[in-house]
Amino acid sequence: MTRNRAERRHHMVRLKKSAVVIALQAMEAKKHQVFAFVLPVFVLVGCVGIDAIIMVPAYRKFVQKHAMRIKGK
Repeated sequence: MTRNRAERRHHMVRLKKSAVVIALQAMEAKKHQVFAFVLPVFVLVGCVGIDAIIMVPAYRKFVQKHAMRIKGK
């Protein structure tokens, strides 16, 4: 089945949008990985209290996401 011009354009726009979404998700994941590594180091060194980790929403979200993955949900 051949696609007309409008269908092809629509399909390309959808592909572009999904590529942008994937890129944004990758950037978000990298940010969480940095938080996951840096914050515990600061706590060990003593620069930041343990309550600061709980307060950081990105770290909390990262931990919750991986806890869900570990539980198998």
